[in-house]
Amino acid sequence: MKIHIPHFVFAHTSDAKEKDNDCKFGGLPEGLPAEKWPVCKECEVPMSFLFQMKHHPERLPLGKEGRVLYVFQCENGGECSTWEADSGCNKVLILEPEEWDKTPMEGVPHDDTMMLPDIAVSKWETKEMTNQEDDSVWTHFGGEPIWIQSPESLGDNYVFTAQLDFSLVVKAADLAELPIGESSEYDGKKSYQLKVGEDDFVWISEAGGNQYHCPFANFGDSGSGYVFVNASIKNPTSKFLWQCY
Repeated sequence: MKIHIPHFVFAHTSDAKEKDNDCKFGGLPEGLPAEKWPVCKECEVPMSFLFQMKHHPERLPLGKEGRVLYVFQCENGGECSTWEADSGCNKVLILEPEEWDKTPMEGVPHDDTMMLPDIAVSKWETKEMTNQEDDSVWTHFGGEPIWIQSPESLGDNYVFTAQLDFSLVVKAADLAELPIGESSEYDGKKSYQLKVGEDDFVWISEAGGNQYHCPFANFGDSGSGYVFVNASIKNPTSKFLWQCY
């Protein structure tokens, strides 16, 4: 069984000159009408944008050419029930091509909506899934989920389509191209403060070979998120949940 692994680079850098324009992670969503931005059912704050991707027959089949999947999750303090598929604290949207809004978004819809690091996909790697997976494949499309806890079922019509890890390995050939603040060093490895949005930041740490561990979404203790799709021709739906250690 084949899986498709994205290779990440920081958006708006020279590393991202050649990138997959059909998907993006973090930053601001593209093509999403402002009125469709989902709001958390529990805290009533607009959710954070995780990623979007256009229909791909192998990597992300959505039942129709041109459809785009968007994944959101509340990142407002970590108190909301974002791990549950039907809690109302996360949301997956599938938009038809005619629903796209080409007006660029200027920012997040609320001061308490956290923006996640803006990351692009430079290339894809396709490989056979095995029973001995390493850390590099925790974020993947297609194949089967790598469960942290017991397997979960969302019904016969929902098919696993993507897994997103809490931290991504991202290439940065030149840190000078990024909004870097303070730095620190521990056990021979350096970490750097990466500004995200207007007021937030994350600490990225050296992973070797001009790559960095970049914290992404709050999936509890080193958790992983799972996307399931019901790719109906007329009315596609999708659900999201996460597990952690």
